[in-house]
Amino acid sequence: MKRTVATAIIGLLVMISAALNLSFALRSGSLSRPPVYDDVVYLLDAYQRLAFGGVNSLRTLVNSFLTQPPHAPMSTLTAMLGYSLIGPYLWAAYAANVWMLGLFAAAVYLVARQNMDRIPSILVVALMLFVPAAHALITEFRPDQGAGVILACALYSLVSTDYAKATRPRLVALGFLVVCAVMAKPSAIVATVPVLGLAAAIGILRPGYYSSSEAIYSIRAAILAVAVAIAILIPCAVLWGPVTYAYIYQALVTNKDIWGADGGQLYHWMFNSFGAGGHQALGPFLWLGLSSIMVDALLSFSAKPHRSNYDTLAFYFVTTILYSGIAVSSQKRSIKAAFFIFRFCWQPLWRWGAS
Repeated sequence: MKRTVATAIIGLLVMISAALNLSFALRSGSLSRPPVYDDVVYLLDAYQRLAFGGVNSLRTLVNSFLTQPPHAPMSTLTAMLGYSLIGPYLWAAYAANVWMLGLFAAAVYLVARQNMDRIPSILVVALMLFVPAAHALITEFRPDQGAGVILACALYSLVSTDYAKATRPRLVALGFLVVCAVMAKPSAIVATVPVLGLAAAIGILRPGYYSSSEAIYSIRAAILAVAVAIAILIPCAVLWGPVTYAYIYQALVTNKDIWGADGGQLYHWMFNSFGAGGHQALGPFLWLGLSSIMVDALLSFSAKPHRSNYDTLAFYFVTTILYSGIAVSSQKRSIKAAFFIFRFCWQPLWRWGAS
């Protein structure tokens, strides 16, 4: 099967999945009733910029963001895209979420293709589109889901990239991807920035695998990606820093009692896996993923030292740290788990079919 055919099939699967989820949302889901508070914030922000803010070109869009930085740039831009292409309809913004589902499907395919032929990889994509969290990419309008997909892409790339052999365009793209992972939802930096830094450190240094000279060579090669990320993030921090800090402070300190969840340690640690959050986001895919991960991890530990084994265990380690960070937070909402969920969905694909 040619690459163009595989791409067309995946695109068709994404469109079918998006259409079915939109239909469900219109009949009995989120679009059959007034949108919830979180969705309204982003939908209204985008509509006001287009209808009353005079945004009709790239210049006016940039000026609008500079004077009034949006809470979640990705969500605002997505809603503006939907309104601009389809019209001022509520469902238009949700339909524009199709790019997130497309990114998720493309990433799943690329991960699977490392160890599978095209047809099995396409079947894996079709299977992953049944994950409940993938449906939420279309049926809900919050930045967490899309930001979770982008974060998963960034973490995967940071851990698996061979920096010493990577081309300059790839390193520049990697730095830009890290920026997108941070800026998709700036208020999530307390979770995204530390785990991105950890993934970058492991991917660049590969402690326990690289010799000192190899690590130094890898560091030198990675400087370009790091420089690109820092060069873009610094002005973003200046622009979004004050409002982001104020939002994080009120959520974690001032209004902690409002957003925090009661429950013991077991409740918090199990919420995003065996608890309500995990059940809502993963459903039966939790057990499929856990069983595959346990088998693969055992095989990786017992196998001879090899780059693929190292990458696999590093991949699992970073995901475990991310899950732990979300677990210790007092905020327990299933949408917050998106930063872990989409990462988890790829783990069983890391080396399926590898020999």
